[in-house]
Amino acid sequence: MSDENLDEKIEYIKELQKNNFVSTRRQSIVLNNFYSIITIIVVCVSIIFYINYVIPAQKAKKLREEKILKHQKYLEFRKKQIELSHKLNGVKDASK
Repeated sequence: MSDENLDEKIEYIKELQKNNFVSTRRQSIVLNNFYSIITIIVVCVSIIFYINYVIPAQKAKKLREEKILKHQKYLEFRKKQIELSHKLNGVKDASK
């Protein structure tokens, strides 16, 4: 009887170990699914942030730089016009 009782205990222990393994695995699957969902949400939020804030900021910066360059070119052109005007005025004054 002792052998039968011992065999039953061994089977019972094996069954408990199997149940423990299965329940642990299910918990890990649920946990992995949770982390997967969190990862997907974070990626979606970062893409939305990039589309709504980063790209428009880059475009605005480019437009500001173009505007500054255009203004600098205008200032250089105006400076040349003023120099030419002074030069011509100086020539007119010297010829009189």
